Amino acid sequence: MNEFPCSVSPLVRQAARNLCALEWLSGTHTWSFNPFYRRYFWRTRRMMAVTPDEAAAWLPALASAVSCEKDADVLADFARWPLPEPLPPETLPWRDILIRNWEQRPVPTEEEKSIRLFALVRLDRRAERLPEWLRKARRALDLRRYDKDLRLAALAGWRPRPGDGPPHRGKRGAAQAWVRFWEERYRTPRSELDGLIAAAALLHLAEAG
Repeated sequence: MNEFPCSVSPLVRQAARNLCALEWLSGTHTWSFNPFYRRYFWRTRRMMAVTPDEAAAWLPALASAVSCEKDADVLADFARWPLPEPLPPETLPWRDILIRNWEQRPVPTEEEKSIRLFALVRLDRRAERLPEWLRKARRALDLRRYDKDLRLAALAGWRPRPGDGPPHRGKRGAAQAWVRFWEERYRTPRSELDGLIAAAALLHLAEAG
């Protein structure tokens, strides 16, 4: 007897199985008290997700894990989870839940703030958020060197969404200000790493057209 109705797609079925597996593991002592075990689990699952659907099927479980994970190294792995482009339409609500859970989780350290920001910049690539990202980039310049570099590196990963046309009106102004910020950092870097981060940001924009 099938565990799912015939109308449920294979992608949704696999996502449900992944979420059930995570819920079972979350109830074990080893999972709760050993971040190395959790890190091993997520890294192996990321390596095994070789197709876009396999990566997307972990998004509901990933959203659940983001809301309760406390280890910064595991969170950094979550932030690097591969996302297919474009996402299958049925997975868009899963991405939105993942974005919400990243936004709502507490970030007690500057490192965790940068990890969360890196995840959000990769997940929410709407041009409407560029003014917010630009404010964060400018404020990052006042942080101590390590935190500044980490924050700017997180923001440098922003790219427009596939298929987005040229920005209009207010969006165009924000996009131009974003490019100018990174061009200035590239022309007058305060360190070698500063110039490399700015170059990466400009490369991401150039690749997106």
